[in-house]
Amino acid sequence: MESIIKVNFDATFDAQFKSSTSGVLCRNDEGLLMAACIMNMCHAFMAEALLCLHTVILARDFGFSKIVVERTLLW
Repeated sequence: MESIIKVNFDATFDAQFKSSTSGVLCRNDEGLLMAACIMNMCHAFMAEALLCLHTVILARDFGFSKIVVERTLLW
């Protein structure tokens, strides 16, 4: 049976430098880290939507077919 992968993502924007940093963590049902990714984006208003899209693409590229996508608040 294929396990479900939980994918957490979050983005933060630095107004002073006008840049956004985003991160993605993929864990299996045992909590083991299966994949991770950090991205830098320059458009704050699009960062979260783009990050969600990249999250799904990352999961697909790693061959995960059963995923739960969740935004994580770090602050």
